[in-house]
Amino acid sequence: MSFLKKPFQKIKDLGGPNDGGVLSKTEGVSGDATPRSLPPYGVTEGSGNESERFTLLNGNSIKRRSAEFIRETRQRRSIDKARAKAETKKRESMARIADEKFLEEGPPMLTKLYRPYSMNMSKRWNHENRILFKDMDFGKAEGKIISFRARIHTLRRMSAKLVFIVFRQQTMTIQGVLSGFKQHEEHGM
Repeated sequence: MSFLKKPFQKIKDLGGPNDGGVLSKTEGVSGDATPRSLPPYGVTEGSGNESERFTLLNGNSIKRRSAEFIRETRQRRSIDKARAKAETKKRESMARIADEKFLEEGPPMLTKLYRPYSMNMSKRWNHENRILFKDMDFGKAEGKIISFRARIHTLRRMSAKLVFIVFRQQTMTIQGVLSGFKQHEEHGM
């Protein structure tokens, strides 16, 4: 901080108000010693003469004042953040309460359509016997309806009504054929 010693030394050497014809910053336009702008931090407008003001700027008190100012600023910011967070939380809780109240007291058609549903979580699970590809006897299973669990490995569309699907269970694969057809209408055609 030795680079600051020379400028502060010059200010200290000046001592009081400028006696020359040129006005300083603190003397303002009218030539009196009252400041026209905000005083330095920690110095009130009626705090005495110019020499007291320079000693406040020159000594360790300015460092102490700036540390206090930084600390106060941080505290103010943390309080503001906490206040904003509390307001957001209060706003969200009020919105949730209003939504719950609407679902309880609202029109029955709307509340029926838009009420929250719980997750399925396998509540309705019918215990089908699923066949593993490695245990299946393909000769006996021809023409029968079977149920299995597999991933679709590939889909190949052969035409508008015919699709080849390759199902995969771990390393075993089976090819299935899916065909689409029109149901005949019973209007005498």
